[in-house]
Amino acid sequence: MASHGSSFQKTFLGAAGTSDDRIDIEQYFSTDVWVGDGSSDVDIVNNIDLTGQGGAVWWASRTTSAAKYAMNTVTGASKRQSLHTNDSEGTENNFTFNSNGYRNNSAQGNTTTYVGWTFRNQDKFFKVFEYTGNGSNRTIAHNLGSTPGCIMIHDRDNNEGWTVYHRGMNRTDGSASDAEIYQKLHTATSPTDDATVFQDTAPTSTVFSLGTNDRINKNSVTYVAYVFGHTDSEDLENELISCGSYNGSGSIQDITIGGGWEPQWIMTKDNDGGDFYMFDDVRGMSSGFNDHPSNTNSNSAEYSFGGNGAMGPDQGKGILLEASNSVNRSGRKFWYIAIRVPMMGLPPTDPDTVFKGTTRQSADPCFPSPDFRVDAGFQLINNDCRYYNRKIGSRTPYYIKTYDEDEFSSFSDGALDQMFGVGGSDSAETSITHCMFKNQAGFMNFITYRGESGTRSIKHGLNAVPKIMFIKNHQASNSKDWIVYHKDAVDGSNNNQPLYLNENNAQVNADYFNGAHPTDSVFSLSDEGLVNQNNEKYFNWMFTSCAGVCDIGTYNGTGGTQNLDFGFANGTAFFLTKRVDSTGNWFLFHEGSSTGIVSGNDEKAKLNTGNISSGEDLVDPLSSGITLTNAGGNDVNNSGGKFVYLAIAAGS
Repeated sequence: MASHGSSFQKTFLGAAGTSDDRIDIEQYFSTDVWVGDGSSDVDIVNNIDLTGQGGAVWWASRTTSAAKYAMNTVTGASKRQSLHTNDSEGTENNFTFNSNGYRNNSAQGNTTTYVGWTFRNQDKFFKVFEYTGNGSNRTIAHNLGSTPGCIMIHDRDNNEGWTVYHRGMNRTDGSASDAEIYQKLHTATSPTDDATVFQDTAPTSTVFSLGTNDRINKNSVTYVAYVFGHTDSEDLENELISCGSYNGSGSIQDITIGGGWEPQWIMTKDNDGGDFYMFDDVRGMSSGFNDHPSNTNSNSAEYSFGGNGAMGPDQGKGILLEASNSVNRSGRKFWYIAIRVPMMGLPPTDPDTVFKGTTRQSADPCFPSPDFRVDAGFQLINNDCRYYNRKIGSRTPYYIKTYDEDEFSSFSDGALDQMFGVGGSDSAETSITHCMFKNQAGFMNFITYRGESGTRSIKHGLNAVPKIMFIKNHQASNSKDWIVYHKDAVDGSNNNQPLYLNENNAQVNADYFNGAHPTDSVFSLSDEGLVNQNNEKYFNWMFTSCAGVCDIGTYNGTGGTQNLDFGFANGTAFFLTKRVDSTGNWFLFHEGSSTGIVSGNDEKAKLNTGNISSGEDLVDPLSSGITLTNAGGNDVNNSGGKFVYLAIAAGS
């Protein structure tokens, strides 16, 4: 009988004592990408209620030079503001706001790829509204419910373009700051000092001030204001957005966002002149890999920051800026708007929303996951087992082999910059299969971090105690083992007995985790180079047990038929097992393989060798879990052997 149990606790990013009434960023913000076909309706369903609650959508072409627009529910679906020019408001005929997203038939060019960002009205996060100028000094009520961090104003009637206030804006020489100056969203220029714009007065929790300048307050002219919140670190549980600043160094550096969280979207601007860059984790925001930001001040396609990229998530607390580049110039000050990653939900109750195993299909994407955005997975092809995740490449994907110490390599059949699946070419190898996972609180989480000298603890976003963790150094110049923590591959309180994913070794005595088990908020590291070498880059991919969806535990081999009860309803879709008291392979059985998990011979992958084969009947289906057979020499059921496993349920 398998031993198992769910350990989810109702906390926010591991912060004890929080409650179920916390707000969820997925209700208020979404990045969506799509490919036009020249004719079909483009319906973006992100479950954000724009008709009932109001809000805005910004959108742009990713692959061609084209106009970039802002739309909002106040001025209506028939009007649009150009993000990259100073044009007055234009007419839009092919856009509709919906209760679960929007329709954008203006963005359907054949084979052209697009990106859209949805901002829903929400106190302390974002508000969009209209006002009419009067030509006199005045204040405007913003109804944000907190002090704004950034205000963007567009003149609807004249060619004034965009006027931007940001609380972190200043001149490098210190001659002026925030409300004394403004910038233009549609240009890459430095700030302008003009007291007639914001009256040199910072906004308050109820109003912002306007002067007599025609850009923002000409008599009888109508304006639309996009107001972004800035929540303080003392309200960490409900901190969704941060408007801050940092000093460029020209060298790799860590930047803490807000009270310490990772962003899913960030706009950054060089105070002294430079593009307004917008990064998001759908198109790629990956430290050490290519990034693909858009800008607002030109009609250019999205950029590709090659080499080590520009920025990526870091240690669950912020971003890691790479060495000298457009967002980290030495001696320059930058301001930003950052929106938090969506790790605030409760554990999944339906395995179909967090896991899918599939083979290639004649579709786009070729490996569809109809119910979720893919954040990580395995690609299994021709005796090659590859791991990928969104934080080591999205539009330009990379993989790491599970069976050796190598660093990353690029591949074509793993593009993650789409909403429901993994990309690939229809003409490519047809025997490829994928095991695809979604990042979800109470189920799975991964973070990236940079090694430091000495022991340390790092915050994670699992919202529960990790039961299994896979740690890998992905620095290009350093090949290192995969280090695996499993809660049952230890003796009592001794946590110095890890496993190696790329080896068949039994558990070993080695202090990688500083002798400490992970908690529901942090995991600990020693100063050992495989997990924490100074300035090296790592990721930690972790899971926890989740009732009816995921089970992580141990069993003893019998050499005879035995049933493992994981508490599932419809059988098992993913079963990874390893003997730990002696040598033994990492065996993976999963749905979507050439056989699936069936009564009869099963396809199995050995993650530590890359070998994929069938011809043995080692496991059989069981509605509540899985059955181990009595096949001779069964390497997943050796008599007297101790095994650990990770199992994920099949959907309905």
